[in-house]
Amino acid sequence: MTGPKKIFVVNNNATLICPKCGKSVVSNVEKYKTINKPIKVKCKCGHVYLVSLEIRKFYRKDVNLSGIYINNSKDKQEGNMMVRNLSLGGLKFALNHMSNVAVDDRIIAKFVLDDRKKSEIKKQGVVRNIYKNFVGIEFLDDDYNKELGFYLMP
Repeated sequence: MTGPKKIFVVNNNATLICPKCGKSVVSNVEKYKTINKPIKVKCKCGHVYLVSLEIRKFYRKDVNLSGIYINNSKDKQEGNMMVRNLSLGGLKFALNHMSNVAVDDRIIAKFVLDDRKKSEIKKQGVVRNIYKNFVGIEFLDDDYNKELGFYLMP
C-alpha cells in the first residue's frame, strides 16, 4: 500500500478515486472529519488504499497567475506576485523577494485569469499566514464573482 492521497472535502463530500481501477465515487465523509490520520478505503474492485482528508470550506485550485498586490496597511505599497492557488474564499501568492507584508495586513490582489475571456480579478483580503515567500490571504468581500466562480468549477 502506498502513502495516503490528499482528498479535498467540500460540504462533507469527498470524491474517492481508486488508484488501481480508476473508479470514482462521491462519499459523505462527515463521520471521519475529526479523525486526524489517514483512512483506509476499499474499492469495489477489492483494492485498498489510504486517503487523507483535507476539510475546506471552498474548493482550492492550483494556478500560476501573475498579478500585483497593494498593501493598504503599508502606505499602499505595491509589488508583483504569482498566485499559486485560488478559491472563492482566498488565495496563496508567492513573492520574488520578501517585502514587509505581515499577518493581518489589508491587501488588494489584482490578477488576470487564464480563462478564455482573460477575466480581470480584483479582490480585497487580509493576510492570514506567511511561510517563506508565500502569503495566504482570506478575501474580505462577500461579493460573488461570476468569472471566478466559473473558473473554479472542478
